[in-house]
Amino acid sequence: MGKPASMVNFTTTVAGVPANGAAYAFNEGGCSLLAVGAYKVGTVSRLPQIWRSITWKRHKRTETHYASMREEVEAYCEGVNRMLAAHPQVVEGVQFMSINCGGQDEVRLEYHYQVLGMNRDDLTEEQVRKFREQLKPLLIANLRQDSQSVELVRRCMDASYTFVFVYDDKNGKPVATVSLYPEDYSMR
Repeated sequence: MGKPASMVNFTTTVAGVPANGAAYAFNEGGCSLLAVGAYKVGTVSRLPQIWRSITWKRHKRTETHYASMREEVEAYCEGVNRMLAAHPQVVEGVQFMSINCGGQDEVRLEYHYQVLGMNRDDLTEEQVRKFREQLKPLLIANLRQDSQSVELVRRCMDASYTFVFVYDDKNGKPVATVSLYPEDYSMR
């Protein structure tokens, strides 16, 4: 490979076909990299020979430093809202409309959704109450899952943010709001 690396061979199945493989771990530019390759023919991985032909280039990473977590959360919300405007997200008839971070002194993230097949006028108060009750455990599970892949969400949880989920009907009429507090989503 042209650099010191730790290596392990393994046997696996790729697309239903038995294959051998090798995993290599090495450091490059202050980062630990793990490269995995599988091969069906032969008994030795040729990946190190391939990697020797790669020219490693420095990545010119631009990193924004924020004056506060609030500033970072605002930038995150702006980025998500730009993405939603360009690429609307609809999952199982629910469209993610926007996200914001509440008032200046608040530590909360507020998510807005529109339930495209729902008309608030057709629902009884009991149906709305059940809808809200059924949402809460799903939202807690989703928030915990998001915290595993979105570092800022995890940091907001660590900072005891309140997460508010607002659901409107297909006409934009409010249906339900569910707030998750630290005691709701804490994994302790």
